[in-house]
Amino acid sequence: MFPQATWISFSNHPHPPSFPLITQVFNINSNDVCLTLTSGGCNALNLLIHGAKQVVSVDCNPAQSALLQLKQVAIQQVHIQ
Repeated sequence: MFPQATWISFSNHPHPPSFPLITQVFNINSNDVCLTLTSGGCNALNLLIHGAKQVVSVDCNPAQSALLQLKQVAIQQVHIQ
């Protein structure tokens, strides 16, 4: 009924330099749909940066979701030369 899944839960502040290692251990790739806590949005954005097909981010605090949306808009509007 459900696809094969690996569940991992982590929340970290500040963001550790080990996040790329986590994505490598779990082999995050373009076939993966990931579920994460929104928190400050860093984990969700890092999963996307490291190749996840889709990231679903949830949080019981609506301010955290608003912060992630703000970061998304900022990323879309910044033009790096």
